[in-house]
Amino acid sequence: MATRKRDHVRELGTAVQQGRLVAADPNSRAVSRPNGMVWLGTLTPTEYSVSYEVLIDHERTASPLVYVSRPHLELVREQPLPHVYSWNTLCLYLDRREWNGSVTIADSLVPWASEWLFFYELWLATGEWLGEGPHPDPGSASRAARRNYASVKKSKLQRLTTALRLVYGSGADVDDLLYNARLQPGNKAEDA
Repeated sequence: MATRKRDHVRELGTAVQQGRLVAADPNSRAVSRPNGMVWLGTLTPTEYSVSYEVLIDHERTASPLVYVSRPHLELVREQPLPHVYSWNTLCLYLDRREWNGSVTIADSLVPWASEWLFFYELWLATGEWLGEGPHPDPGSASRAARRNYASVKKSKLQRLTTALRLVYGSGADVDDLLYNARLQPGNKAEDA
């Protein structure tokens, strides 16, 4: 069932989003949560690519988080991962003009994540990010903005951790699943 939002965007309900995701990939897993859903699927950008486990945490009150949980990602010449937000969640769209809750995740975020992975593989091979699209400016450097960013970043890690536990189960090694979130230049694989 779709719900009406103040900005007149007709948002698709969680059941619709889940149904379309699982219909598009019957081997994927979608789990409901009180304010949304979490999806875990496997994406293989090209026939020569490795397969990636990708998590999408969709909350009706926040932007979706898109995260590569497996395999461990790599860096090129100690450069940070390109085109990502905090905790290395993927930057797939700029704002509500490009994606909002009225668009199916299966027809937007999933193929966009696969495209990001394709450009990631090209980046590994060439050292150059060939993907298109602007990456948002990190914003103001005021003290208030830095404090708010730290709070949002901590909240995002909690949300990501909860989503990983939800789809992988309580026995999963969450520290290992968060490897990519902590991947930064200067971190050795065993330290990340």
